[in-house]
Amino acid sequence: MSGNQKNLDNRSDQLNTNNDKFYSSRGMDGRPSDWATSGSTGNPPTQKDLDNRSNQKNPNNPEYDHSRSAGSKK
Repeated sequence: MSGNQKNLDNRSDQLNTNNDKFYSSRGMDGRPSDWATSGSTGNPPTQKDLDNRSNQKNPNNPEYDHSRSAGSKK
């Protein structure tokens, strides 16, 4: 694995609320007990919500550009 891939994996881990690195990178000891309901709706995210968010954060996915309005400039 290249050093660049390790950096990308680390960044991904730090942005993933299901990963302990997400919380440790924010100075927390671990995932809070209410992590699943601490979002804006108060409900746990559905798999569809998680997939959508993941797609919007992946520059290799068309939803990445669409989420940044670049997709509408074609």
